[in-house]
Amino acid sequence: MADPRFSIIPADAVLDKRIEPRDLQVLCVFGKHTDKRGWCRRSQVVMAREIGCARSTVQASIDRLVEAGWLEKRPVTEIHTKGVRGSAHEYRVVLDVPDPTQDVVFTPADRSAPPAAHTSAPPADPRIGTYVNDPLSTIPSLTRGERASFDEVWDAFPKRPMTNRKEAQKAFSKLTDDETQRLLIAAKRFAQWHIEDSESRGVKPEDQLEFRPGLGKWIRTSAWIGALHISLKADPVPPLANGLVVLKPDHPDFQAVEKMRGRPVIVGKSGTSTFRIEEIEQARASA
Repeated sequence: MADPRFSIIPADAVLDKRIEPRDLQVLCVFGKHTDKRGWCRRSQVVMAREIGCARSTVQASIDRLVEAGWLEKRPVTEIHTKGVRGSAHEYRVVLDVPDPTQDVVFTPADRSAPPAAHTSAPPADPRIGTYVNDPLSTIPSLTRGERASFDEVWDAFPKRPMTNRKEAQKAFSKLTDDETQRLLIAAKRFAQWHIEDSESRGVKPEDQLEFRPGLGKWIRTSAWIGALHISLKADPVPPLANGLVVLKPDHPDFQAVEKMRGRPVIVGKSGTSTFRIEEIEQARASA
């Protein structure tokens, strides 16, 4: 098959000062090789050879693009299929950027009124990406400065046989306190996904452990961030790209977050607010 003629990437990414010129080149390579759903499974070694750089450079660019919200990443569990080689992850270029909203604090009386007919609704397909424009520091419940316990992460994560604890602990030690809190939630969500994925395949969860990533590499490569937006059966509203969840004020999760924060939550013109799945998980636990 001939190489594709076009590469589809979001125009706003070109002006994003958080990413580097090389990151745009990597994004364009992904934009050349997407399927009908926008996903691409591309070897980092092949990409490095295509654009003339080291594999570590490609990995660094991917990490920045994921963190900036221009690239979605999820693990591929079929990579150990006999005779098949490829990337351990697949990627999707995030194209849908929401319009900026003028936030208004709604009073309880305001919440009884339905949103205006002309306002836009959240995407109908929860798998469609969205742009991350609110940093972690804007979420009070995730900025307490408390460091999660490595033992909790170790116990929660579905570990493959012979997982190296020292390697995982070393990678964990390089995370900030807030990142360790997010990592713990990611590990618990990944563990639940591991169970649900095994059930869907009709096999025992322990039989799937050999196909799961090592904990140390999972942390070191920032693959754990992808676990924050894996859809679970327990999610009343599945998270969007990078773990964002759009909720209306009458949703139980919205109310749980508001109770945890101890103050009203800002609601935009669309009659909804956007939360990170980490905060919703914390709110559910404290409800």
